[in-house]
Amino acid sequence: IAFGILEQSESALSSVYFSYDPDYEKMSLGHLGALSEILYAKSIGLEYYYLGYWVEENKYMRYKSRYTPHQLYDWKEQTWKLADNSSKG
Repeated sequence: IAFGILEQSESALSSVYFSYDPDYEKMSLGHLGALSEILYAKSIGLEYYYLGYWVEENKYMRYKSRYTPHQLYDWKEQTWKLADNSSKG
C-alpha cells in the first residue's frame, strides 16, 4: 500500500520519493515511512537522514517541518542552518 525510493551515500540516507494508496491516508503512512527510514539509517550506521526537498507553501510537505531538530540548506550562503520551528505547524 506504500513504497519509498531512497538514495544512500557514505554518511547519509535520502528519501527521494514516498507514495501510498490514498485509501489509507488516515494511517499516516508518510510518517511511518519516514520513521522507518530513520531507523534504517541508524541501523546501518549512517550519520544523516534527509527528508528530501521541502517547499514551505506546499501543504503536502508541511509534515517535514515537524521533524526536529532539523536543518535547512541556505542556497544563498551555501550552508546548512538549524531551522527555527517556533512558527511552523
